[in-house]
Amino acid sequence: MPPSQTPKYYRLSQEIESRISSGEWSDGRMPSLRELAESSGVSVVTASRAIQILRDKGIIGRMDNSGCYLANASQSRHAGNVWGLCLRVTPGSWHQLANAISRDGFDQVMAKSNDRFLEIFQLDDKVTAEQLEKQIRQARAAGVQGIFFQPSRISEQLLRQDEAFLAACTAEKMPVVLFERNLRGRYRPLEYDLVAVDDFDGGVRCTQHLLETGRCRVAVVVASPTSSHEGRVAGYLHALQTALASGNYPKLDATPRVIEMPADLSGKAADRWLADRVQQFKCDGLFCFQDSLAVGVMMELLVRGVNIPRDLAVVGYENLPIGNIFTTGVTTYSYPAEAMVRAGIQLMRMRIANPNLPPLKVLLRGELIVRESSKPA
Repeated sequence: MPPSQTPKYYRLSQEIESRISSGEWSDGRMPSLRELAESSGVSVVTASRAIQILRDKGIIGRMDNSGCYLANASQSRHAGNVWGLCLRVTPGSWHQLANAISRDGFDQVMAKSNDRFLEIFQLDDKVTAEQLEKQIRQARAAGVQGIFFQPSRISEQLLRQDEAFLAACTAEKMPVVLFERNLRGRYRPLEYDLVAVDDFDGGVRCTQHLLETGRCRVAVVVASPTSSHEGRVAGYLHALQTALASGNYPKLDATPRVIEMPADLSGKAADRWLADRVQQFKCDGLFCFQDSLAVGVMMELLVRGVNIPRDLAVVGYENLPIGNIFTTGVTTYSYPAEAMVRAGIQLMRMRIANPNLPPLKVLLRGELIVRESSKPA
């Protein structure tokens, strides 16, 4: 490809890599993304994509608000463990926010400990089983001792890619810990170690909160047949039945209202579709599987004249930044990313020491954060 047709972010990544090779930033600390963007005359987005290429190559180890850090420098200072990382975050309007919340835990642990995480894996339709096994061998040659893998939840096609990658890990005897959720599938048996947020607890506490604010017709929104969404539905149903049995909620309509979002909808189309269902079911409480969806449906319902939270109380999930930038902040259940990563490392070390143990699951509770979207009716 002629230089003029090469993407700007790719050319910038080559320039930065050349500067690193020449000995610039020998102390291991580089400028921040904003500083790199300003000095190179590009946008922060372009600089971020350039840095991501270097992270995928294992050249840059971590990033924080103060700057970027070279992986080799980090390794020489800490001489810690090296792990592989592959996050299959769901694409869509809020992909970067969802990706950031998952990645933040790994960055926090890398900033505070001896552990490093390398994102050096490529999964797509064209990658063969032999190429996947080669990637695993290359990772092992780079010092990777085990891989943290966040499965895709979006489609059967991407599930096949996940299964092929994990089969390659098994063939090369590379330990794997699943992060956040099990492989896609309804009630799919656990085949690999898993560290995740306690979605059942999240479902119970979010639903209980809505009931305690006086809501009588509460719905839960999910989008995929995965363990994370199934756990939230189970918690929601448990909270409804417990409230009904208690006799403390005389106006409660305990009819389950489980709304499953179509896989082919996103953005404004998804917001409109969900708003239609909320009004059809006459809901006065809504528990969404993510804060971004909660914000989207709130905006759509406000346009339709629905008052939040007087007419409808809304609760999200994961405590994404988008949930607290508007006047009406979204009540949410936090995502303990750093604690999940630390627990995952312990689980990985246990697996390495005891490879024949049955698959283990470690769940960590989040925290209910109450904001304006769910004030009492």
